[in-house]
Amino acid sequence: MKPERKKFIMVFQSTEDFQIYKSYMPAYDLESAEILAKCFRGIIVGQLNWFDEEIYYEEVIKDEMMSLQKRIDEDGTGDY
Repeated sequence: MKPERKKFIMVFQSTEDFQIYKSYMPAYDLESAEILAKCFRGIIVGQLNWFDEEIYYEEVIKDEMMSLQKRIDEDGTGDY
């Protein structure tokens, strides 16, 4: 029997219109979700619990915002 997939919350930016999008990504574990998110140049910021309530990883969001601010300070853009 396969393990049940969890739903992770991914945030990514479109390369076409540069809008920020949120998506639910099914994956077996956090590591798998992070690998898939990198394919979309996104990050995993949380997951859904048993009741489909969104639970956010505050430390991941803080770290990503600090990293983005550092890139902006260094070269004036937030591009990866």
